[in-house]
Amino acid sequence: MIRIIKFALVFLLAAAAGILAVVWHAFSHANNSSTVQIGATEITVEVAATQSLQWLGLSQRAKLPANSGMVFVFCPPRSMRFWMLNTQVPLDMLFICDHEIKKVCADAQPFAGRPADAPRYGDIRVSEVIEVNAGFAKQHNIKEGDKVRFALSYEPYLLNFVESLGIRLAQHLFGGSSSR
Repeated sequence: MIRIIKFALVFLLAAAAGILAVVWHAFSHANNSSTVQIGATEITVEVAATQSLQWLGLSQRAKLPANSGMVFVFCPPRSMRFWMLNTQVPLDMLFICDHEIKKVCADAQPFAGRPADAPRYGDIRVSEVIEVNAGFAKQHNIKEGDKVRFALSYEPYLLNFVESLGIRLAQHLFGGSSSR
């Protein structure tokens, strides 16, 4: 009986995640970019709110246009580490929590080796991480403590929260863990 209840919960969770994915897909294709303001600097960003978009990130991109990047959304905030596995362009990473830059990892270099050997960046509690072209932070004098204003709606945060909740529920029901 307990096994049937667990299966039903996971099925309902998967159905809810599927509905949210369809809604997010429609939203993201209608508006797949947003803007971020750091001081006088405006950045056009793609939004990576789901785990699959976050895993892919900017990897496999041959170039990144000037004044653009990607924002990774984490709700609730959590400790995150990033790597440059299969990323083709050097990047600056801005680790943000409570609308403030907490850490800048400048000039992270592409890495194409074994995942176990890939350098990790960050290892800090964040609600967002922005990746931009290497040298961007220095060129625009972006530093730790700078305030960040997002033009994001609540949808990416809600989607990330529901997805995280579903992953945690599945881990609780069936054991095991998921690691990035």
